[in-house]
Amino acid sequence: MRMPDLTALLTATAVFTSALAFAAKANEVHVLNWKGYGADEPWAIEAFEKATGSKVVNDFFNSEQEMLTKLRTNPGLYDVVMINAAFNDQAMAEKLIQPIDTSKLPNFPDISKDKAGSPMLVHDGKVYGVPWVWGLTALAINEKSFDKPPTSIAEMWDPAHKGRVTIRDDAVEAVQFGAIATGQNINDIKDIEAVKAKLTSLMPQIKTFWSSENDWNQMAASNQIDIGTYWSGSADRAKTHFKLPVSLVIPQEGAVAWLDAFSIPVGSKNVAGAEAFINYMIDPKFYVEWVTKVGAPVSANTKAVEASRRCVQPQGDG
Repeated sequence: MRMPDLTALLTATAVFTSALAFAAKANEVHVLNWKGYGADEPWAIEAFEKATGSKVVNDFFNSEQEMLTKLRTNPGLYDVVMINAAFNDQAMAEKLIQPIDTSKLPNFPDISKDKAGSPMLVHDGKVYGVPWVWGLTALAINEKSFDKPPTSIAEMWDPAHKGRVTIRDDAVEAVQFGAIATGQNINDIKDIEAVKAKLTSLMPQIKTFWSSENDWNQMAASNQIDIGTYWSGSADRAKTHFKLPVSLVIPQEGAVAWLDAFSIPVGSKNVAGAEAFINYMIDPKFYVEWVTKVGAPVSANTKAVEASRRCVQPQGDG
């Protein structure tokens, strides 16, 4: 075989092999999200893959800052990313996420109007995030440590809980709770020095800073903590799914409301797969199964919320 023919053969083989690799990956949906938070439930992934023929490839983060870093350093890798709505504007401004064609999402019209039109997710008439679930970051307690639930955020500073308090390893959230504890509006903090002083005074109380739902639950299960900041949906799961002695407490001073949404990163190689995945995640069928099997925050889909209520209500005789 002459050298030009061998070169041509090798080139053609390389192109063919590359095309096969692309074809295999084109059917994958790469998702960046929180671990153990609904979107990666094995039964949900199995149902999605069976319905669409697409394979879900998950990657995880432990903070919004880590999520943003992964988007910045891995352009084109992810097709779907879960973003707290408060960080959506930053991701959009950095051109990390792209507008979503909601006409491709049959379940989108059932999203509550206030959340679908949230200025945190919609910019210049373009949707950069599809609302998924919402809830509160409040306090959760180890029921073994209390005769009755506390009513105030000040409980975290009670010397009786020295070394048995936990808060999330997140600077923004810590400042928000410091603002609540000093009687300030978390969206308009006037005295940041008071917040710093309040958080500094909490340090002797801290057992550790948690990063994941699993961290919090393991500390509760081994009776290492009395009280700490926690997500409402996670507290519900800890009690109903993991059978832990955990209860959510909404302090009289207030709590932090949040909204999680799905976005499509710039450079996604499978936008159609991303749209299908997002549509599945806001589907009432998925939500009812999630909330009844595991426990979940409140869906942004009004039909999903209504369906879940009917599901847990006693049925009549027909």
